[in-house]
Amino acid sequence: PADPAAAISAVAALQLPDGHWALEGLAEALGFKVSALEALLAKLPEWPVGRSEALEPEPWRPVAATSLARKAMERCATVLAASSDGDSSQAATKVRRQEALSLAEKASPLGPEVLNSAEAWLDMALAGSVGHGSSIAVQRQKQSLVLERLISELLNSRYPLPDWRKALAARKKQASASAPQAQSAPVTAESSTSAERPVPANGEAATAPPALTRQSSGELLLQWRDLPSAPLEPGALSWTSAMSLLHLNGGSGGGDFAAAARGSDRHQAAEDERCGRVALATWLAEALGTRVARLRVVAWGAEEFALIKQATRSAPAALGEHAACTRRHLGGNEFVGLLEFLPGISVQGKEAHDRLTAMGPEPLRHFWRGVGRLIALDALINNLDRVPLLWNNEGNTGNLLLLPGRGSEEAQVLGIDQAVTAIVEGPGRDRYLQRLQKLASAAFRGPKAEQAEAEAGAGEWTVAEGLARTREAFEINCLVVPDSEALFEGIRAGLERVAAGWQDGTLREALEAGVAKADEVFASATVDVGTKQLPLMRDFVAAAAQVVTQEAAAAQAAAAS
Repeated sequence: PADPAAAISAVAALQLPDGHWALEGLAEALGFKVSALEALLAKLPEWPVGRSEALEPEPWRPVAATSLARKAMERCATVLAASSDGDSSQAATKVRRQEALSLAEKASPLGPEVLNSAEAWLDMALAGSVGHGSSIAVQRQKQSLVLERLISELLNSRYPLPDWRKALAARKKQASASAPQAQSAPVTAESSTSAERPVPANGEAATAPPALTRQSSGELLLQWRDLPSAPLEPGALSWTSAMSLLHLNGGSGGGDFAAAARGSDRHQAAEDERCGRVALATWLAEALGTRVARLRVVAWGAEEFALIKQATRSAPAALGEHAACTRRHLGGNEFVGLLEFLPGISVQGKEAHDRLTAMGPEPLRHFWRGVGRLIALDALINNLDRVPLLWNNEGNTGNLLLLPGRGSEEAQVLGIDQAVTAIVEGPGRDRYLQRLQKLASAAFRGPKAEQAEAEAGAGEWTVAEGLARTREAFEINCLVVPDSEALFEGIRAGLERVAAGWQDGTLREALEAGVAKADEVFASATVDVGTKQLPLMRDFVAAAAQVVTQEAAAAQAAAAS
């Protein structure tokens, strides 16, 4: 039977001084037959060679060996972290994974640099003498992704990934069991560390469990908020001056922060079908003048991509495991999304409650109008993961960011993590557009629309129902009650921008330009990052914009008569 812990140590012990592995010995260390590794090599395409390069004998062998060794150690660590019958929380799992990887650090001749040096060696091997960004290097990178997939298939046969459904069920069960205690005695930084620990029979004090990194990360983020935001323009970021790293979890995979001499920036690995949806949503928001975190995508072939990866390898992290998290986040990805660093707070929890309740009447109305404008954007693109006005869900007010005002400036609310969610033609799209039409009618016509809504059939969605769900979301997440009047002022302003932009053609042009830009940015993708859905996204957004425009025109005609 496979022994992940023994495999980690055995593989790490075979690492060579320059960071790479030879294929010989790996099969035995991982429990595979040599023929399985030879069969993997036989599936690889011919190694691309630059004109000025001398062809090394069997160049794929060390690359395949190093990729296999690195991926095997990380896979085994993941298996070990998930195999415990104890605490199944995310924080405890991360601690166990780090403990598993420490086995590699102990066994490797390079110690703590076991994974760093492997990544650095692979980067140099793929770039060769032709350098990053060359067509030869891009070809090698694409072929290395084929290698990664073959390696994953091989590892699945002996070290299968944990069943995430079972793990999720265990976490939910654990959370449910602890819910009564959480309601009666909220956990604070003080109470979570002051509980008495049992003393073993030998009288020695029990070893304290590892501290939760989430709490430490939150404390660090408070310090990072004081840093200025770095510019996003190409060439403006000095990755060679990166001084520190910070990793934060999130619903879409989280993000990594880098502090440099000119401020801080956030980068996020882009690897799945959401990439195209997120990029298009961000560019449409900019076209409508709705404030969201700006985004720039960097592809593997760009020289800047290599600089980013080098920065994540060399920059220190206040918490040791954050550097490893960042490397895993970027490992094997073809794109990195650079997101604007916004030194604000999510509209969730006590801090958001305190900030909002401390605002004066007019600044608070300004805040709710800003939320309304973001709802208008979300309605256009069907972004269902923020404010649940149009959608039958609990919402996620954490995707609203409150930026405190400076001097005479009012506080701002901005959107993060938005995405276009297209619906194919049919009953589903019709139902959604019907809801959008009702919302637009309520925003443009006011009391006249309320009468029509009162006559709606049983079971149909109503604006009143959406507002009740919105109120509940904010009450649960930050214990504040939305100002419905100011909220609708913002929704009306946002939808007016949509209608005006569609009528004069600027929104239509922005939509076409956004689709073309996404096609260009992700042209080198070897996996689906959402570009296949771009035509559907364009048609859906166009249909939504037409509904808003028609309702605006109908409201104007009704007012004129």
